[in-house]
Amino acid sequence: MVNQHVIEICANSVQSCIEAEKGGASRVELCAAIPEGGTTPSYGEILMARKSIDINLNVIIRPRSGDFLYSPLEVEVMKHDIATCKALGVDGVVFGMLTSDGNVDSDLCREWWHGGHFSSSIRCLPRSNDSHGRDNSARFQQNIDVWSSCHSLRG
Repeated sequence: MVNQHVIEICANSVQSCIEAEKGGASRVELCAAIPEGGTTPSYGEILMARKSIDINLNVIIRPRSGDFLYSPLEVEVMKHDIATCKALGVDGVVFGMLTSDGNVDSDLCREWWHGGHFSSSIRCLPRSNDSHGRDNSARFQQNIDVWSSCHSLRG
């Protein structure tokens, strides 16, 4: 049995995406502002990355650096970013949200998981696990619960 590994590279530009593909990456996560934890790249960056590579392209959906507690306005911005990614042919999106008490916003994550309809159905709960300086074991379990419920509901 052959064990096939997936190599994902976090890229901060179209050129980085191209180099990742040349280097054997299976997929790329495109981000802006990587030193700040990653934010959603521009429309032009996403468009040109999609046109420039043949491997899977995932895009981080994060309107700003800092915590993962988003205002209703930021959530609306993120929804439009997801729609833009879908329209541009992106394979998946990467997102994570917390509630004000520091727990995973399971309801919003599930809603977005099932509303994206991306070809590879890739969704992630990234660095939101690292924030708020608290014991992450409960949050890790919440992530498992979200993933499990989302996968069990997929047809």
